[in-house]
Amino acid sequence: MTISSPGRFHGVRQTSTWTQRICTEKMLNSVWKFKEVTGSKIVIDYDDLIWKYRGESIPEYNWTKSRIDLDGNTKAMRDLLQYVADDVTVSTETLKKTLSDFYPADHIHVIPNMLTYREWGFKPRAYPRER
Repeated sequence: MTISSPGRFHGVRQTSTWTQRICTEKMLNSVWKFKEVTGSKIVIDYDDLIWKYRGESIPEYNWTKSRIDLDGNTKAMRDLLQYVADDVTVSTETLKKTLSDFYPADHIHVIPNMLTYREWGFKPRAYPRER
C-alpha cells in the first residue's frame, strides 16, 4: 500500500505502508498511531530537504518553500521519526547525510530517482555549475 501525504490511512492487513514526506508533528503522530493499530511496517520517502540542515533548507526553485514550517518539521522529525519509520528512502546521498543527523543511517536507503538541474530545463544561469 502506498499513501502519499496528505492521506487518509486505512489498514487492509498490509505488512508495509510506504508514504512520502511525513514531516510535521501531527502527521508523524498520526502515522505512529496507524503503525501501532495495524502493526504495519512504515517506510517514509523524502525527495526534498523539508527540514533545516546546517543553514540549508528548501531550494529556491521550490514554489512551496514559503508554506513549509522548516523549524517545526525539523523538531518533529528529530523527536519522532525514529519511532515512526522502520526505514526511510531518499533520492540522494546528500539527503541521507542530512537525515542521518537524527535517524540511523543504516535504515536510510538511497534510491536515485531524481532529475539533474539540466533535465529540469532550467536556464543555464539558474543552476550551479555541475562538477
